[in-house]
Formats: sequence, structure tokens, C-alpha cells
Amino acid sequence: MKRVLILGASSDIGLEIVKYFQRAGWFVDCHGNSWRPEVVEEIGKLPNTERFEADFSDIKEVEVAFAEDDRRNADTIINCVGLWESASFMDYSIEQMQRAYSVNVLAPFRIYRLCIPAMMNRCWGRIVNLGSIGVKFGGGAENFPYSLTKHSLELIPSEFKKWAVKSVFYNTV
Repeated sequence: MKRVLILGASSDIGLEIVKYFQRAGWFVDCHGNSWRPEVVEEIGKLPNTERFEADFSDIKEVEVAFAEDDRRNADTIINCVGLWESASFMDYSIEQMQRAYSVNVLAPFRIYRLCIPAMMNRCWGRIVNLGSIGVKFGGGAENFPYSLTKHSLELIPSEFKKWAVKSVFYNTV
């Protein structure tokens, strides 16, 4: 059974992605930081799903959540994480920027580094980030930290190109 890891599964978009993969017969690892009771109930009814929590602003929580080998063996990772704290360029604090980068970029990249070896050994893997239309159009007046971090997910270093040789693909949509 293929395994998908959905980061940010507690969001409305994340929940719909969970249901899609579950219907397709995949085992679904569902990450969230704050879970609404109705989402917990809905996911709890689905077979072959496991829900877990981790605050991505704390890298130690990420390490603990991914100490388990099963999560590191994801065939596909869908990154729906998106911390949005309202702030314009002139008004954001360094703390807001650090938190936005920790949650939206650094924690997912750490998770990718933990999961990539298994994907490379299998010669198959997919990483898909949900980006933001704000990246293309400069974002809104009050979402500078969010737009900047989502732009970082679109970076395609040469390392990602090396993964493609082993059918491990990285994309942002």
C-alpha cells in the first residue's frame, strides 16, 4: 500500500486531500498543529489514516514526530502548511518572519531530508508544495511573511534535479 504524508491536513484543503488519497487506497499520515473537533472526527472515521500533531515552529517537535520510521517511508508528501500572520513589509517583526520561515519552509525541508533517502532507494517519490498566487502577484498588502515564505518553496536547487534521475520529483503548485 502506498503511503502519503499530508502536512497541514487539519486545514480544509488538507482534509479534502486526505479524503482523496484515502479513497484511492493509500495509507494517509495526517499532520496538523491545531485540529478542529469536526476534522478530528471526520479523519477518525477513515480507514488507513493516522493523525498526529507537531508544531512546526519548534524543530524538536518535528524531530520527535519523525523519529518513527514509517513516516520517513512516505511515497508522496503533500505540503499544505501555511502559517499566515497578517503583517506588511514595514510592520512585520523579525519574530514573525522567523516563525513564518520555521513553519512554512524550514520544518517541511527538514521532513523532506528525512524522507528523501527512502524515496531514492525505491527510485520513486513525489513532493508537492501548495504555493500561493500571492507569489506571482506580490501578495496582499498585509501578508508579506506568508508570501515571502511561499516563494521560497518554489526554489529549485540543483539537488532536486539530481533526485529526478531516481524518479523523485519536487514541485510547487
